[in-house]
Amino acid sequence: MEAVEHLLARPDLADSFHTKPFQVYNTNGDRVVSDYFSANKAKRVQVCPHMSHVCRYAARCPDVLSNLRPDQELLPEGVMQVPLICASDETQVTNMCGDKTAYPVYLTLGNFTNAARLKINNGPHLLLAYLPVIKGPK
Repeated sequence: MEAVEHLLARPDLADSFHTKPFQVYNTNGDRVVSDYFSANKAKRVQVCPHMSHVCRYAARCPDVLSNLRPDQELLPEGVMQVPLICASDETQVTNMCGDKTAYPVYLTLGNFTNAARLKINNGPHLLLAYLPVIKGPK
């Protein structure tokens, strides 16, 4: 929880942070999905009366969605979705000791724009752990 609070408290990334679902259209009028909050899933979670990421009543939720005004929400005032994203990729740990590798596990939030999440330096990521690669006998 402290890691999430730390990411939410980054003032340098406030301009790259979404709090509500939105829709973007290109000049041809076609919908463009670029981030979690511009996708249909974010809107469904925001307006689902059952407040579940995977709604058990999914057959009823499209009816709810079609009857909502564009500005209408069903989540209580002050409640915000905070999707957690964990990522990992094998990396070499040392150059001097040979082939030591590990998988660093990073945490970021789906609230940040893709552009912010893809920043190499000062991006909205936290290193949670290193998962070592243990090689067995040959």
